[in-house]
Amino acid sequence: VGILVFFLFLTAIYLDKSKKVRALFILCLVGFAIALGKDTSLFEFLFNFLPGFKIIRYSVRFFFIPTFAICVLAGLGLDYYARFAIDDPKIKKAAFFILAAAFLSSIALWSLHFYFKFWSDFAIARAYKMAWHSGMPRFYVERLIKSESILKFINVDLINLERAFLLIVFFGSLFYFGTKKTVRMNIFIVPWLVFLAIADIFLINDGYYIL
Repeated sequence: VGILVFFLFLTAIYLDKSKKVRALFILCLVGFAIALGKDTSLFEFLFNFLPGFKIIRYSVRFFFIPTFAICVLAGLGLDYYARFAIDDPKIKKAAFFILAAAFLSSIALWSLHFYFKFWSDFAIARAYKMAWHSGMPRFYVERLIKSESILKFINVDLINLERAFLLIVFFGSLFYFGTKKTVRMNIFIVPWLVFLAIADIFLINDGYYIL
């Protein structure tokens, strides 16, 4: 899921107190706990006492449960926002903080876009320092940091960060203006929020993947 879907997910969790939202949130937590495998006692319990559970070799397959729950909750969050954005004071308060986040994101976006080389070198230096303190041999660390694949991964991460800042700027602005009575919610705000949430997913990694 993208960062905007996660924002809408939080909207449902914190603002919509219906039983439907609570049930989906519990499903999300349970699915996430199972997906973590042996790191949680729930998976160990199911593995030892639930018949047929041992045939599932990879616990990460259960990540489809929280992913599904988050997507449904994001839709419910958008629906709640569309219905109560003008009248609910909690949404107006949240919209103000999201607008502030959008403003800070615009500053970060400007810095990252115009000083991309500086931040790329900074990230590489931090990666080198972390690898050096990990105890790996120095020649291996230097060879690893200078490899083309690592440099591409760092640059793609920065591109994704830049993309996230841009989407937060648009999302925060739309979320805030949607609380105003003069803006037509169903014609202007909701379609654009849906468009941004979809674009957030398809624009990840700048349109390509490094494998």
